[in-house]
Amino acid sequence: MLAGIGSLRPALIRLAGAVTTLTLDEDLELLSLAGSVAANGSHLPLSVSDAQGCVLGGHAGHGCIVRTMAELLLAELTGWGLMRAPDASTGGVESQITREA
Repeated sequence: MLAGIGSLRPALIRLAGAVTTLTLDEDLELLSLAGSVAANGSHLPLSVSDAQGCVLGGHAGHGCIVRTMAELLLAELTGWGLMRAPDASTGGVESQITREA
């Protein structure tokens, strides 16, 4: 995912260092969306703004719904594979990129 803009309601966002997801059930502008999408998961940081112009960012959670529109710029990386897998050094699930034959 190279870029994304649009509007959401609701937006589900996991804030930095948080375990749970914050649900914002209001009209929001999607200011930015970028990251990676793999067959077994995604890593999509985003930022949104509310009607007062306050901006909040974090990781897109499952359940975000496009309110009026979304414009997404995607790129397919042919010759490469991307999977999400546990990483012992970080304790999290990280992207693993491989060269395909």
